[in-house]
Order: sequence, then C-alpha cells, then structure tokens
Amino acid sequence: MPSKEARKLVLQYKELVRKIFGHTAVNHTVDHERLADTWLQNYTSEYILKRMESTLKWRLKNNKDSIKSIVYFKNVFTKEPANKKSSPKKELDQLLNKFTSTHRVKF
Repeated sequence: MPSKEARKLVLQYKELVRKIFGHTAVNHTVDHERLADTWLQNYTSEYILKRMESTLKWRLKNNKDSIKSIVYFKNVFTKEPANKKSSPKKELDQLLNKFTSTHRVKF
C-alpha cells in the first residue's frame, strides 16, 4: 500500500496540471502512487513538485501538449545504476549504428 505522502504528491501533480494547462490530468491509479513512493525514497516531495512544475511550464511556454500522466516522469526520478559506464568503443559503435541506420551508403 502506497504512503499518504505518495497519494498527496499525485494529487498535487493533478492540481499543477489543472493550474497550468486548465484541465485535469488522467485519473491516477494505485500504480501511480506506488511509482511516486519509489521516488520519495530518493527525493523530497518539494523537489519533485518543483521539477514537475518547471517541466509543465516549459511545455506550455513552448506550445507543447500537457503531460497526461505522472508516469512521464518515471525516468527523471528513477536513479540509474552506477555501473552504467560506457567505454569509448561502445560509444563509437553506437554512433556508427545510429549513422548507418539514418544514412544509406551507396556504392
């Protein structure tokens, strides 16, 4: 069962969307509250809300659609494992794969 703080965070997010974009976000579920609970293990609710608010305001300023669900922020607040170091060879391979997938070489 998610914490009361996670539920409050999700409800505050819905209020932010309503305040900034003038409509309500998609109804939240218990899964959204569980996701917010994982974020609260690493960040404060104030930090999370400020980050969400700045993203929403940026989207409004740049004529983008509003974010419909709190799941959009999943990758923002989920900590990455520290062992995700990349080697120069791996970076070069990724760059070459990206280039070859977008540019056809004619012989």
